[in-house]
Amino acid sequence: MDERRTDTRRRSLLGSRILFPDRLRSLDVVTRNLGPGGAGIEVDPMSDIPEHFAFKAKVDEPARTARLVWRRGGRAGIAFEAA
Repeated sequence: MDERRTDTRRRSLLGSRILFPDRLRSLDVVTRNLGPGGAGIEVDPMSDIPEHFAFKAKVDEPARTARLVWRRGGRAGIAFEAA
């Protein structure tokens, strides 16, 4: 598989959250790797992930705007968008 990332990521195991655009719903996920430009996450394979959403990797950090790049079963890649 070709590497398409423009930045390096650190392996992690963080409880994280996807906040839906309406901010009324959220989805708990596990962050497996994290970098300045995006993250690899694990999610319930039956869960829907919106194309654009807010992503909160750590409790004490603000949510970041993100988009879904790819998804295969319970794994997904997301990219952070510029503020």
